[in-house]
Amino acid sequence: MIDFLAAVAVAAAQPDPIASYTLVAPTSVADSGLVARTVLPAGASCPDLVVTRRTSKGLVNKTYAMKARRPAATAKVAFDTVRVCSHNIPTNAVRARIDGKKIQVSVEPDPRDRNSVQIQVRVQPVGEAEALTLELSFSFASGI
Repeated sequence: MIDFLAAVAVAAAQPDPIASYTLVAPTSVADSGLVARTVLPAGASCPDLVVTRRTSKGLVNKTYAMKARRPAATAKVAFDTVRVCSHNIPTNAVRARIDGKKIQVSVEPDPRDRNSVQIQVRVQPVGEAEALTLELSFSFASGI
């Protein structure tokens, strides 16, 4: 009985993520081209990633266990104070949450998302006649 109570106390004491976000990745890393990440205080357990996907049967929710990332030798000192957890976002995702907080599942921002911004930068390389437009989308899932 004491072990059960200790487990409940530990689960209740799980700290909030410092940040949760989506990274763009090569499709050789993640089929969808997107990876979910969360940063927690060191020693915290990795939370679950809950994804709603569009399937032939309609919208389906699935929970994925996020895994702690192992730091590269050059980043080991930074990982002394934090734990970074990761899981690839599956294809056809329409929604995703980490510890109840929404993260982006598309490189296109949802126009209804008031925590989403899109930044356009025009760059004209020296010697080129036309400028390039770079579009960056961000979602402040933590409510910043």
